[in-house]
Amino acid sequence: MSKYDYRLDLDDPDSTSTAIYDAVTAGGRRVLDVGSGAGIVSARLVQDADKIVTCLDLDAEALAEARDAGVHHTHVVDLRSPDWFAPILGASFDVVVLADVLEHVIDPERILKDLVAHGIVDPDGRLVISIPNASHEAVIAELATGHFRYTDSGLLDRTHVRFFTLNSATAMLGACGYFVSAVRRTRLPLARTRQRHRASEIGPELRAALDAMGPDGQTFQFILTARPATEAGRLAELGDQLEEARKRIYAADVKRTEAERSSAQDRDRAEQLQQATEIAEERAASLQLRVDELSSKYSVAAEELARRDAEANAASDPSHSIWRRRLAALRTSPDYRRSVARRVIRRPS
Repeated sequence: MSKYDYRLDLDDPDSTSTAIYDAVTAGGRRVLDVGSGAGIVSARLVQDADKIVTCLDLDAEALAEARDAGVHHTHVVDLRSPDWFAPILGASFDVVVLADVLEHVIDPERILKDLVAHGIVDPDGRLVISIPNASHEAVIAELATGHFRYTDSGLLDRTHVRFFTLNSATAMLGACGYFVSAVRRTRLPLARTRQRHRASEIGPELRAALDAMGPDGQTFQFILTARPATEAGRLAELGDQLEEARKRIYAADVKRTEAERSSAQDRDRAEQLQQATEIAEERAASLQLRVDELSSKYSVAAEELARRDAEANAASDPSHSIWRRRLAALRTSPDYRRSVARRVIRRPS
């Protein structure tokens, strides 16, 4: 298995492979993958994006894996050879992929020029290129601490013979007959690179300078889309920009429609809430009348109960009992009886 084998996760937004896949799917159907290895991305382009893919690589075993994965055509080529393009001469492609390739060859300019000179990339086609960023903070930390140690892979892969920044890569493409139409970045901070141990060796001044570099400092790789600097290439790019503008307009129109629909729904909800509020207010007013009526009845009932309580209290007053007993005693006395008898006798017949 090659050291460049990896698992392709198209759901990872910060993956170089995802960025390459997205850039290629935006182009035409005929794809040439130069330096493809086992064709991990190419196989997915065939399976999921219905691309017709041709892979070129020096490793015959890796190309066999690519064929097994569904790649249509493969050719063993050595990019160091002046006629590396011989197996595909006469063919043309909508998209040419150079993923982590140009830093591995001494004269990448020659390969870029061959693609245009021999019509391998269509006049209105595109290149999709990924390159490691030589201005990454990990590389600067290596230099600032007096080191420049190569590693088995990564920014300072020992097989890298050329180093690029965004400016130098853009200038190289311009000199070879292309213009850069899109730039995408994958990011990786120093703490997650193979040079992470240098973080403890740099002082606060350099750390502040690295932080001030902005996005370039943590850009691990640039993924560039480039087109031939021809009228066809420029028209194709303008067409892409127009299509992108139409998509943005459509998306904005959808959002506007949704906002209007939402506003109408909000108005309906507001009206419903207003109606519900009015009904609730009417019910509240009716309940208030009922409460007032019950309160009045309660007051009358409370007064009546108070009166009866007062009478009951009066009836149960011990002083009243004393007077009743005295009155009963008086009525049974001889004097009272004589007095009553006299009144009866005197009553007219």
